[in-house]
Amino acid sequence: MHRLVTILLTTGIFAWWPYDAPAQEESDTTAAVRVYPNPNSGRFFVSAGSKILEKPVWAGLYDLTGQVIAYKILSASRPRVYFNLPTIPEGIYYLQARTARQTFNIRVVIH
Repeated sequence: MHRLVTILLTTGIFAWWPYDAPAQEESDTTAAVRVYPNPNSGRFFVSAGSKILEKPVWAGLYDLTGQVIAYKILSASRPRVYFNLPTIPEGIYYLQARTARQTFNIRVVIH
């Protein structure tokens, strides 16, 4: 399946490039990070599968300039967190979830 990858560069600029992701990765929800609902009004959940939560996961919400807006820590005892940002301006943001071995970047639309 053809996907679009997003990376936050050290300069704070996002870069995109296509790659082919194995279908197996998408169907394995134990190794995934989810944002829902998406789009949302600044109130949303982030959850991580059990394979990811072997160690704490840092989940940060970034604006397009690379500035951290908010962050939460997920763990095996807290696999789901709630972001409550009702006054955040509308736009596109990126949630970055970092584990010891992986980094997930998810586009979040606030309307």
